[in-house]
Amino acid sequence: CFNPFREFSISVDQVATSQSGVSVTISHVPGGIEGDSFQGLLASLRRLGEVTVEQKIAVVTVVGRKIRKKLQELGKAMEAFAEVEVLMVSASSEDVAMSFVVREEKAKLLVEVLHHELIPVTGGDEMFGDTYKAIKEKDAMRRVSMEVTEAAAAAQDARLALLSIQGLG
Repeated sequence: CFNPFREFSISVDQVATSQSGVSVTISHVPGGIEGDSFQGLLASLRRLGEVTVEQKIAVVTVVGRKIRKKLQELGKAMEAFAEVEVLMVSASSEDVAMSFVVREEKAKLLVEVLHHELIPVTGGDEMFGDTYKAIKEKDAMRRVSMEVTEAAAAAQDARLALLSIQGLG
C-alpha cells in the first residue's frame, strides 16, 4: 500500500487504519496536486482500491506526557470537537501526541479552545508541563542567576589579579 508513495517520492506524515481502509496525510507533493507525481500516485492507489482526496485540511496535535492514559482528563477540552468534523485521528507510538485532521477553516479556533482548556494558567501540570509564560520566566531567572554567578566569578578573578599585582609592587 505504501510502495506508490515511495515510487513517487511523496512522504506520508500520518497514518490511520481501519478494517476496510487506510487514511494518510501528506504535506508536500513534488509538483503540487496537479503535477505528475500526485497524479501518478492517485493512479497507482486506485489500482489498489477506492481513493478519496480531501483538500483544505489541517492537523491539530495535542502534545503531552502519557496522553492516551489521561484521556479522561481531557473531557472538557474534547467538547470542542462537537462543533468540528474530525476526518482522521492518529496517536503517536511514544504516547506523547494525538493528532486530529479537521477542516482548515475550523483549525485555528479549535487550537485556541484546546489551548485554553488544556494548559493551566499557572503551569506545572503533570501532563502538559509548564505554560510558555512560566518557561520564559524560569529561563529569564536562570539567565539572571547565570549572569550573577558569572559576575561573581569575574569579580573574584579581578580580586586575585589585584592581589598578585599588589604583591609584585
